[in-house]
Amino acid sequence: MPADEEREAEVRGVDPARDYDYLSEFDAGSDFPLAIQLLDEAYALKRQGELNTAKKLMLVARAYLDVKCEMDEEAAHTAVNYRSYLLLGNLYHDMREWDKELQAYTKASWTWDMLQQRNKFIPSPIVYYSNLQRCNRELEDAAARRCRRRLSMVLLWLRVVSLVGWAFVYVYDVLWPTLGYTGLYQ
Repeated sequence: MPADEEREAEVRGVDPARDYDYLSEFDAGSDFPLAIQLLDEAYALKRQGELNTAKKLMLVARAYLDVKCEMDEEAAHTAVNYRSYLLLGNLYHDMREWDKELQAYTKASWTWDMLQQRNKFIPSPIVYYSNLQRCNRELEDAAARRCRRRLSMVLLWLRVVSLVGWAFVYVYDVLWPTLGYTGLYQ
């Protein structure tokens, strides 16, 4: 039975007292209180509409967690690390920075997998796959728009070059001989 108690102590449960835009959020425990405090403050700023300030605070929290993860590999497998990527992806979505949002959600996905391997069981499903799908669709749509824009520019340049070529032929083969010049074919 002591092994079961230790396993249950490792499992993180959902904290219903917090509301993070209905994202699955796990109680991070007391692993990294500074990171937890920074993320809470950043999220409060985000809800007030101060996105740039929130972004700076979240990036500071991420930098702190990145250093901790480099020092201790187990730090990467904590719920606070997962939560930071999830909240960062949510912030990037509000700021319409799709590439960064996709990166953050991808890292959240990887951290989620690591959490599951470490804990063997986490008592709440998460929903981030739809966000990843939406990010991918938006990135694909943006790439398609850029491709169409480039193609239309190339076609426009081809038309211009074609018109200039026809004008060149017209001037040297039609107009110049009527004016008494023999053209380029002497």
